[in-house]
Amino acid sequence: MVSNLIKGIVYSEFDDIRGPIPIYYTDPNLSNSLLNLISVIALDTLTRESVEDSKSLAIIPFPAYDKKGIIRGFEWNDEEKRGGTSSGSVSVIFDENDDLIFYKYHKNFEAVFDEVVKEIKRIKSMKLDEKEIVNQLVAFNKKLVTLLQELSDNEFQMKSEDDFPIEEEDSNELEFSFKVVVCGDAACGKTSAIMRLTDIAFRRVYIPTIGVNITKKVINVNGSKIRLVLWDIAGQAKHQMMRRHFYEGANGVVLLFDLTRADTYENASKWYKDIMRNIKQKDLPIAALCGNKNDLVNERHVSNEKGKELAEKLGIKYFEMSALTGENIFELFNYIGSNLMSKK
Repeated sequence: MVSNLIKGIVYSEFDDIRGPIPIYYTDPNLSNSLLNLISVIALDTLTRESVEDSKSLAIIPFPAYDKKGIIRGFEWNDEEKRGGTSSGSVSVIFDENDDLIFYKYHKNFEAVFDEVVKEIKRIKSMKLDEKEIVNQLVAFNKKLVTLLQELSDNEFQMKSEDDFPIEEEDSNELEFSFKVVVCGDAACGKTSAIMRLTDIAFRRVYIPTIGVNITKKVINVNGSKIRLVLWDIAGQAKHQMMRRHFYEGANGVVLLFDLTRADTYENASKWYKDIMRNIKQKDLPIAALCGNKNDLVNERHVSNEKGKELAEKLGIKYFEMSALTGENIFELFNYIGSNLMSKK
C-alpha cells in the first residue's frame, strides 16, 4: 500500500528564543527526538541557502532512526520578527528502505509542495487561525498518497523491456542474452543499483525462499541490442549453500561493496574467490568491482585508492557509484555489456 510509504509530515518554524521547533505533525508515533532533529536540519538547510534556492526539495537522512525526509524550507513576511521575516519548513518522512522511490520521483512532488507552502504562507501572513495549517497538512498528505498511487500504477501498467520472465515480442532483434551476477554483502545497495538501471522503483521480482532477485535490462551496445539478465544474489549467510547454483553460467559479475562500511570492502575479495571457485564454465566472466554510496561523502570509510588497489589485485575494473543518485550506474553496466559483446 502506497499510503504506508509516508511515515509522517512535519511542519516546523524557527522561534527566536527556542530555535527550530516542530509545530504540527500528522503522525503521533514520531518520537520527540526525531521531530526536533527534523526541525533543526530542515531549517538549517534553509538558512544555508538563498530564498530562491530553497524552492527546491532536499532529501535528508536520519540514519539513527532508519528514516529519511524530503524537505522544503520557506520564508514569509513578518513585521513582528527581527529582520521582518519568519521561516518554516515542511518535511515528508519515509523509511530508508523506500528512499529510491522518493529519489526517482522527487521532481513529481514539487508542485504539491509548492501548493501547501503557498497556503501556509498565506495563513501566516494574514494571521489566520493556525488550525488551518493542520487541515492543509492533512490535504497535502492525501495528495501525496494519490500521486504515489498514480506513479505506482504507471510503473505496473507500463509495457517495459524489464518485465520478467515474459519475453519481448521483438526478442528476435536481440543479438545476445547474458547472465550477470550482482553480489556482495547484505545492504550494500545491490537491489537499489539494479532498480536504478531498470528504472523501476515500486516493482521487483523477488524469490525470498531461495535468495535471488532476477531482473532484466535490454541495452544498446554499438548499435546491437543485448539483454542483461541480472541475478541479485542475497548477501545473508543463510543463503550461502544456494549461491553456487546461482553462479553457474554467469557471463558477467558485478561485485559491490559499501564505501561507508569497511567490513564490506574486506569481504569483497572473499565474494570474488567464492564465485571463481564455484563457476564451472571454462571462460571466466567479465567482472567489475564497484564501491557504492559515493554520495555519502562524510560517512565514507573506504578511499578511492583502496578500491582501485583491490580491483587491480583481482585483475578487474573499478567503479564508484551511487544507487540513489544514479551516478555511474549506466556506465558500470555498459562496461559489462560492451566487454561481453567484444568477447563474443
